Amino acid sequence: MVRKHSYILSKRKLAAIAMSALGPTGLGGLSVATAQDSQAKEMLVAPQSLSDAINVIATQSGVQIVLYSDDAWGMISPRLEGLYTIEEALNAVLAESGLAYRRINDRTIAVAPRELLEESNNKEFAPVENSPELEIVPARAEDQPPAQPPRLPDALRREGIVYVTARKRDEAALAIPISVTAFSQDALIERGVDTPAQLSDFVPGFKFENTGPGGFAGRSNPVVRFRGVGTQSGSASARAGALFWDGAYVPDGFGVVPLIDLQQVEVIKGPQTAFFGRNTFAGAVNFIPSPPTEAFEGRLTTSLSRTDEDTGYGLSGIFSGPVSDRLSARVALSTELKPADYKFRDGTAYGEEETHAALGSIHFELSDATKLKYSGFYVDSRDTTALASISADVQPGDCLGSYSGQIRNVATNELVTSFTTNLSQGNATHFCGSVPDWDSPNFNAIFYGGTPPATANIGAEISGVNLGTFENVQTGVASEFSGETSGAPDGIGNTYEVWRQHLSFESDLKSGHKLAGLASVGKSLNYAIFDQNFGSPNFGDLFYTGYVQRSEDKSLEVRMSSPQDGRVRYMLGASYFGQDSDLFSFAFAPPGLLLLERGEVFGIFGAAEIDLSAELTLSAEGRWQDDTQVERFNGVPGNSPSTTSAPEQNFKEFMPRIILAYQPNSEKY
Repeated sequence: MVRKHSYILSKRKLAAIAMSALGPTGLGGLSVATAQDSQAKEMLVAPQSLSDAINVIATQSGVQIVLYSDDAWGMISPRLEGLYTIEEALNAVLAESGLAYRRINDRTIAVAPRELLEESNNKEFAPVENSPELEIVPARAEDQPPAQPPRLPDALRREGIVYVTARKRDEAALAIPISVTAFSQDALIERGVDTPAQLSDFVPGFKFENTGPGGFAGRSNPVVRFRGVGTQSGSASARAGALFWDGAYVPDGFGVVPLIDLQQVEVIKGPQTAFFGRNTFAGAVNFIPSPPTEAFEGRLTTSLSRTDEDTGYGLSGIFSGPVSDRLSARVALSTELKPADYKFRDGTAYGEEETHAALGSIHFELSDATKLKYSGFYVDSRDTTALASISADVQPGDCLGSYSGQIRNVATNELVTSFTTNLSQGNATHFCGSVPDWDSPNFNAIFYGGTPPATANIGAEISGVNLGTFENVQTGVASEFSGETSGAPDGIGNTYEVWRQHLSFESDLKSGHKLAGLASVGKSLNYAIFDQNFGSPNFGDLFYTGYVQRSEDKSLEVRMSSPQDGRVRYMLGASYFGQDSDLFSFAFAPPGLLLLERGEVFGIFGAAEIDLSAELTLSAEGRWQDDTQVERFNGVPGNSPSTTSAPEQNFKEFMPRIILAYQPNSEKY
């Protein structure tokens, strides 16, 4: 049984733990490790965050040390190797840190800012029977080893060491052997980032494009690239990089979610299959929502923006605080209108974005060892974006280039035929050498952004499409697409409706292991209307067409990890992901085109690492995955492509990764 007593001193928490059983225990913001022997012992402590180093010292020396983790934020310990008493070790790592330590009894030491201990010197500090009055013992610079503790630059030290969860556990970004770029919410605000697309402007090797292959503008079909690696498929089940909400895969719709209330965004480059699963061959981005605060706080932000063509505004509010001793909540609301940079030919705004969003999180402590966390968001958005075109200006016969290629079966990858095309023999205009700028005389602005007049020359009208059943008359099989949409846009543009509900838990077990898991469900709806002529006047004023799309997904995961302060560490977990996606296109006369995708993925993953020395760590990671995908494309009767049905495809693979990490010692920082 563990009894916890805490006192508020100078707006910081300190606690002393009376324990009837030995073993490391984690309690809230306290870092605690236990043993009994305070004699000099052989110690090996690699350079790392100061709080982690103190945990290691406690374990290796056999003394319980209590530390409020924020007190050591932004500091790195030196390397210790040799025979040390607990006092010598603490003097070495606390030198010039501004921290001191105080003995509570022969088994317990508290580490805190010196001024806090001075303030508590005349107060009851710990409810330990017969605890004598003891003096503060400051860390002495002369007791430290020759190597000075390496310090972060002042600008970084003020914000503290950045911790990331790229490997399903909290680790200092400077110490992990993979490439991670992390931003706090304050860092995003400072850079003016409030969308995933803007995020890629500040991360080398990462690109988020709102319109991917097969898209027709808007934010419904994004493509994510890491280090130039991506796919040419618009399908959410066939991407090389993926987005996650607190560890749960978000296949569709995240391009419209405003980044207004996040604890952190982590952009992880390189293969991440072992920890994140499918679609992370090139990398992953994890958006971690802000947790509720222990004290009431709020923020209200307003903005006004203007372009040459339009005026926009923004308003957001955040409120956070405790509901009870064990329950806290946080909510963020925003409404924003991003102004258009251009206009359609009829004078309506071209490229305007309007977004209304609600984000929230709730934390509930079931016990000192177990915490439940809920987070979610709801977004209702629209925009007036659409792809436009630039007419080629090189006349037939004037371009002397040629190119060769192959045509392959997309299902089997078998070679169908090869070809060579001589552009000088064509009968169409070409781009030859370079593509003109968007504002060139050949730029084709779309005629009508709003509802076209009755006199407009419209190539195809979509109003007669039956959105109630989405039934393809060729097969007689109705989609599971029941007609649920985000509502038709008012003219050229898109509407979106996206939501997610996410529940996770963490539990510290008596053995020192941690059990964690998540359950997440989400839905994305999109309705798009666009000009299939892309503004070109060759086929009339407007070729009026569009599509509706729905995607639903669910994720489950559970994992157990060992204590992280030992020489050998490990983790084992299992996961499930399921997705149903439907897209109905009005590209042709009824019945239109229907694309159905169904997928289920089961995975078992794990990782183990061992410290070979203070500088070398060997890690082995892997995931076994059972991936089943079904896709059916229903085309137009009598036309190409007609109905095709991909049989159920199943893939079973084991994907390993081995890492040998070298962490320089303190003299090489």
